[in-house]
Amino acid sequence: MKVCLVFAGVGAAVVGGDSKEEDTTLPWIVGVYVGTVSLNTARLSFLQRYLKDSKRDPLVSLLYLALVSVLVNSCAFAIFESSRFSWELVNRAVDFSAIGLSCTFAVMVNISAVFVITQTCSLSLSLFGTLKWIIITIGFASIFSVLTKAEEIDSATNTIAKIGPLQVFGYGVALISLFWYKEPAVRVHKLVFTFVALNLVCVFLLIPMKQVQGNPVFAERILIVNDVAPKYEELVYKYTVTSELANGVVFSFLSVSRKTGPSKKVMENTNQNKSTLDIVVAYYQEDIRNLHVNLKNFISIPALQARNPRVIIYVKGTRVNLKTLQKETNASEIRVVSNIGREGHTYLRHIYERYDNDKNGGGRGSSGEDVLADYTLFFQGSPDRLVTGRLHAGLNDGVGFVNVGEMMRNPYYGPDHQGFHWPLVKEIYKTFHNGEYPANGTFLTHTYLGQFVVSKKQILKNSKETYKVLIDKLEAGVNDEIHKDTMFSWFQQQYKKSTASNPVFGHSVERAWGLIFGCAGAELHEICMKSDSACRCMED
Repeated sequence: MKVCLVFAGVGAAVVGGDSKEEDTTLPWIVGVYVGTVSLNTARLSFLQRYLKDSKRDPLVSLLYLALVSVLVNSCAFAIFESSRFSWELVNRAVDFSAIGLSCTFAVMVNISAVFVITQTCSLSLSLFGTLKWIIITIGFASIFSVLTKAEEIDSATNTIAKIGPLQVFGYGVALISLFWYKEPAVRVHKLVFTFVALNLVCVFLLIPMKQVQGNPVFAERILIVNDVAPKYEELVYKYTVTSELANGVVFSFLSVSRKTGPSKKVMENTNQNKSTLDIVVAYYQEDIRNLHVNLKNFISIPALQARNPRVIIYVKGTRVNLKTLQKETNASEIRVVSNIGREGHTYLRHIYERYDNDKNGGGRGSSGEDVLADYTLFFQGSPDRLVTGRLHAGLNDGVGFVNVGEMMRNPYYGPDHQGFHWPLVKEIYKTFHNGEYPANGTFLTHTYLGQFVVSKKQILKNSKETYKVLIDKLEAGVNDEIHKDTMFSWFQQQYKKSTASNPVFGHSVERAWGLIFGCAGAELHEICMKSDSACRCMED
């Protein structure tokens, strides 16, 4: 409904803006508007899928868009307009300084749209395109009213110089609906403010045009909305629809020609011998040098070095130089994944995607890379409060779980040592204990920071479905009850609300890794306080 209101509002503004033209065919204008918006939305959908699957930078979209648009419009010009073309007409009807400003404006608008393409969905991008139209219309109507007399613009362009009541109403409805619209997992209001600011900067780049004040010819020569003079408006409609259609076809071909999957290897180092330990890193865009140091420290531990560890990095950030990351870490694999569910989603996906390969007897080697190692060390791109002494005791056969982060003894039903309640931890207990809740008054040892080692046998002790239950909860939309009924004061104060990239359930999973892998006994905290070498659980 909210999306419909956006387009209904702009539609009303289109009607209000064109109704003063006696020779305007209203159904044609509205039809072109609807067609262009539909094609633009399709193009954005295909574009987003292509960028996501190919792991390309969003700026690539501008290159494709520019090349396809130039090709399509050049062909259309050659077929329909070349016979009537003359430089005399160009010199008489075109203001090159205005065209230059128009092109600059168009580029800036598209770049500002690219800034949000990785943060939201194609529907939101289409709405931002609508917002761009509103900004352009209001901005230029305001500027023209300052630079020239309204009646001169009317006579020169034979078009709308002032915004009428219906346009105010239509654009008002569209703007209110845009701010009302909430895209799951995205703080759209912040993106809207950013988008408005960027485009207003572009609009006010036109302030130096004051020297054209009183020159009605200027208004005839430029119509920024379509980047051409008004008398070519019909051609612009034709070229716009054709260009959007061609771009849609190109991006649909690019998107469907690529296979999709849960995660994609974008880099792989095959020059490694057989390994029995995977080091899995959930990386956002932390300092690569610090990650290099931490990996070096881990690998230098004799007990880990003896297992010839492989490094697998899952990248969730959008501004990561993958070549530099691979060079600094010597990673065996680098995979780009969606930024959802915190580090817990990354770990669980790693397990879930390899689970059946191990159950079916898949082995390590050229045809069995995507299987679980005998042991897996999980940590984040910037580990904190590491207790590496627990790893020096070795990972001998039979060791099931070793936490290398902070630990604390807390009651299942809260409050914990900081006075916080974790109601979802008991839900995790229920998932791994045949649907039963823990008894009142019982305690467990919380794990912190998502830093631990677990054996393959201990992972496979749980069914694949239990991991899927947690994954589904971490992937739940922001309207799901898991984001609403489980909030607590400190989370609200620090993060405001639970989102797909930072769900409150993800914080609960962080504290429950020991519980998931059968190493959360209340006595464990005291044991670990006394001895690093004894701070571990054996396989069941």
